[in-house]
Amino acid sequence: MRTMAWKTATTLAILALGATAAADEAGKKAPDFTVRDLNGKQITMSSLYESGPVVVDFWATWCVPCMAEMKELSGIYDSYKDKGLQVLAISEDDIKETAKVRQFVKSKK
Repeated sequence: MRTMAWKTATTLAILALGATAAADEAGKKAPDFTVRDLNGKQITMSSLYESGPVVVDFWATWCVPCMAEMKELSGIYDSYKDKGLQVLAISEDDIKETAKVRQFVKSKK
């Protein structure tokens, strides 16, 4: 729980520090990049913008605070998916841990 509180506090601090810069960047898109999903399909960030806002989340199966965050993001997604919100969750697990990632994703469907 302390780790989650620390992560939240750190995120809020970063957001507060970046508020001025963010105001200057309002309306700009993140740099384009391409990743592969668990089935090997390429996903390009710019293609996701077509539907609306995109939340990019970096997580790992071994990261307890990440699991709590995933639960929160799932609720946010459920609330705003009809307005085009998408969540791109990028696992930071080692390529050797793909089976764990696959299992986790399957358990959440």
